[in-house]
Amino acid sequence: MPPEAALDRPRGPGRASLLDARTGIVVATALVGKGPWRAAVDETSGRAFVLNRFDNTVSVLDVRRGRVVNTTYAYQPSALVVDTAANRIIVAGGSQLTVLDATTGDLMTAPTAACDQPLALDSQTARLFCPSGSLHYGYLQVLNAETLNPITTMALIDPVPSAAGVDRLTKRVFIVSNPNDSLCCGHVSTFDAVTGDLQGTADNRRGQEAAVKTAGQTA
Repeated sequence: MPPEAALDRPRGPGRASLLDARTGIVVATALVGKGPWRAAVDETSGRAFVLNRFDNTVSVLDVRRGRVVNTTYAYQPSALVVDTAANRIIVAGGSQLTVLDATTGDLMTAPTAACDQPLALDSQTARLFCPSGSLHYGYLQVLNAETLNPITTMALIDPVPSAAGVDRLTKRVFIVSNPNDSLCCGHVSTFDAVTGDLQGTADNRRGQEAAVKTAGQTA
């Protein structure tokens, strides 16, 4: 099994630890940017990508050698998703999307589209789902995953989306959101992964975001 990434979050230079997914043993530790807080591993390229929110960068690690091989600028990085089919990493933050080469970590395209929340990708339907919001309203953007052009926008019941996932088997998208970032009383909204239409909502309490992971956020 490929390594998993774990992060240490000091305000100075942070650390990313690579763990054996079977044993949980740390196999390597590398210095990354300031405030690392989210990471993803691309099994195909053998790279791990770490978002550093305090210095607006993405650290690219070689998971086999356990060291940083590149650092790329990305404004206010807050979420990322691996697009294995296109050999790229899509990073959301600062109300925009930044696309990086999954092997080198180099910038592939200029930032585009308005998005700064958790992402979900369905490569089978070529759809990228980008929930966004503020203290007063929330919405789900459905984008063409290849061009990143918008297809449709759907309203969310709650204004603060916090997690997203795609079930490739049932072609459904799950969005977890919480009103005013509260500790309770949020919802899980279910959308059709092809059309973007709302299929239903269910009550949710913060901390139940594991339901989204169960749905299978895979590309």
